[in-house]
Amino acid sequence: MEKIQQLAHGAVALEQSGDLQGALNAYMDTAQAMFSHLKEVSDSKRSAFKATLESYLGRAEELKSRIKDEAASVRPVARIIQKTIEIEEGATGFDYETIFRGPMQTARRCRVFDPYIQSHHQLLNLTAFIELCLSKSNIRSLQLTTKHAQPNYERDQASGLQELVSECSKSGFSLAIHYDDALHDRKVELDNGHVIVLGRGLDYFHSPKGRRYFPGARNFALRSCKKTSIDIYFDEHVKSTWS
Repeated sequence: MEKIQQLAHGAVALEQSGDLQGALNAYMDTAQAMFSHLKEVSDSKRSAFKATLESYLGRAEELKSRIKDEAASVRPVARIIQKTIEIEEGATGFDYETIFRGPMQTARRCRVFDPYIQSHHQLLNLTAFIELCLSKSNIRSLQLTTKHAQPNYERDQASGLQELVSECSKSGFSLAIHYDDALHDRKVELDNGHVIVLGRGLDYFHSPKGRRYFPGARNFALRSCKKTSIDIYFDEHVKSTWS
């Protein structure tokens, strides 16, 4: 419960500071943590707990609408929304190729912003994304910006990313790692100007949770997803930031 309280307080602080995207992500993180904790809540407190959970989800939806409205008013010409993908809880058929292959056409470099690339399954998600770049596109350079891992994942993150950088170089793929512990954005930027905003980052699949052999273990199109939304748009400003 202490972690949930910290996440909730952080979400409120971010919203009050004007960081709407950061607050949106923090509210979603809080709701996810509460959902994972739901089974441990006693029957007498469950109704109130669920009401609080729903209030955070509602606030996240309000912020999402506000962010879209503000983005449209700031750069109505440079940014062109192309598609919004709504993924329902438990849905399948939304592997990385389905989401990214279209925007990746003509791209050669990309930036991935995801604060949570630290646990084993999250590192596997990043590996699967890089495999898509190598097999289905001309992208051969990726800059990852993420947070330093929580203490219980520090070793996994450090050794996993180091190994991935080394193995990518053997395939002619450049992987650079940058750390930003204030990061909240979850998105992929391509050098052709396409931006894919990921509500849950690359980790929108349900984790294996100890399972090793199951449909979806290797073919992500068969893996069930968490409820989320993905926005794909073209941004002339983003395209201009690539030298």
